[in-house]
Amino acid sequence: MPVNKELTRLLDIWEYQVVCIDDENEHEVTLFVEPTRRYPICPKCRQACLFVHSTEERTVRHLDAFHRRCFLRFEVRYLRCQTCGVHAEANDLVASRKRTTKAFRRYVGGLCRYMPIAQVAEHVGLSEDTVRTVDKEYLAQQYPPVDFSKLRRLAVDEIAYRKGRKYLTVVANYDTGEVIWTGEGKDAATLGAFFRHIGPKVCRQLVAVSMDMSASYLKAVRRYCPHAREVFDRFHVAKHLNDAVNETRKLI
Repeated sequence: MPVNKELTRLLDIWEYQVVCIDDENEHEVTLFVEPTRRYPICPKCRQACLFVHSTEERTVRHLDAFHRRCFLRFEVRYLRCQTCGVHAEANDLVASRKRTTKAFRRYVGGLCRYMPIAQVAEHVGLSEDTVRTVDKEYLAQQYPPVDFSKLRRLAVDEIAYRKGRKYLTVVANYDTGEVIWTGEGKDAATLGAFFRHIGPKVCRQLVAVSMDMSASYLKAVRRYCPHAREVFDRFHVAKHLNDAVNETRKLI
């Protein structure tokens, strides 16, 4: 197999093929690639077009190759579709107006699952703001919007962050264990925001809400789901019972 075809396969850019090394230094390599399709595809109707209106050269960041940062340089063809007008050709390599390939963005998003944003940014050579944006896109792709229509039982609790100085309210589907919502704070207004988010129809179908003995959470549940059964988790019930036993023992 020719070297360029083998390199194309290793880079996993099946829509393009490597033509040559366009630029190279100790830390970076830029490869010039060209599309494998003879005619561009309209992104709207997905039909091949014979007429190329114009071209524009782009350089985007790709996955590192051979311990060096890899960039791909190519020409984007603007086609003149008889049905849809002038558009940039359909491209699965890089999203519109992005400076990195889709594969590279998936890689960065995957790193964010295991490393802090600052460390990922330093590792891949991007700004923290860019990495944070990529991470949000990755999460949106991996975790689509939650379907609240089948909710029946909820579990509500809070967690502390920033060394215990701030709190998040966490709501989970009790039947599946899936976290379905988080909100900053641990008061009635925070949990109330969740109930307003899911709407009165879903609130009416809730049969039980499990929580600690927080007066704030109770207030929100009684306001938005007055018919739902209030269930206190075993840990807090046992804690209050043990505290009462200890106080009684001290009085004897």
